Amino acid sequence: MKPAAANIVSGLGKALIIVGSLTLLFAAFQLWGTGLQEANAQQNLETQFIERLVEVEDTPADTSELRELPSNELPAPGDPIAIIEIESIGVKKTVVEGVTRDVLRSGPGRYPQTSFPGQPGNSAIAGHRTTYGSPFFDLDKVQPGDIIKVTTLQGEFFYEIEGHSNGDEELGYKVVLPTQGEVLLDRPGVDSITLTACHPKYSAAERLIVTATLTSKPAPKTEFVTEAVEVPIEDSDEALAESLGWQPQELQGTILWAMALFALGFIVSTIANRWKLITTYAIGALPLLALTFMFFTQLERLLPAV
Repeated sequence: MKPAAANIVSGLGKALIIVGSLTLLFAAFQLWGTGLQEANAQQNLETQFIERLVEVEDTPADTSELRELPSNELPAPGDPIAIIEIESIGVKKTVVEGVTRDVLRSGPGRYPQTSFPGQPGNSAIAGHRTTYGSPFFDLDKVQPGDIIKVTTLQGEFFYEIEGHSNGDEELGYKVVLPTQGEVLLDRPGVDSITLTACHPKYSAAERLIVTATLTSKPAPKTEFVTEAVEVPIEDSDEALAESLGWQPQELQGTILWAMALFALGFIVSTIANRWKLITTYAIGALPLLALTFMFFTQLERLLPAV
């Protein structure tokens, strides 16, 4: 093989190895690295929520004496608002306010256009399926009749999961398109909770929906007024898709971080070929790892949140 052709083949082989290695590292970052971030956030959020719960005067011992929340206690995006427990699939997570990408990295989040958990109407909560702690990883394993327990500053509330016909069997969930925002709407005469997650696993093509009916006494309704709710759900078919789908606005940042990583890798590789290989990579390893982490973080913001 001619030297020029050999160099091309060698360069292509190195490029494929680098791309393959980055792909594997990014998969590990999404599955485990993001989980560490979520676990740390959840620990802090649970502590904050429990402290706030203790501060509430005359906290009710049962749902017969439910506290009314004043409207000036409107939670800010990312604030802990509840603890959700689904014993049948081992879920116990602190729920935060909002469903933006940044917020959902900390745990399941409440759609701000929907009711507050435990109050009349339909309270909708979104959560990751396979990244950031995978709070709703096994959501497709719930069965009709399973119980969802939600603890808020107003008390404890219990919901019974509804069944959805699927041929000859009845499932505890249903699958809809990301544009079917109507699943988040209130249902006349029914106080409920709706859980949403991406479906199938490792994909954002569809949404998995679990609905459950409130079986305990509802809490007094609080009419929160927030500037974050600009478009009512009934006027937007993007309610399920906007925070979990592709984020094109992050493309430029992703390209810039990729270029920076490539440039640094090229510099380190060039110096290594002309100087001591081990010494060069030892010096360049830390900045390369730091840039790789920043690139992965930015790339994750661009891709669908699964």
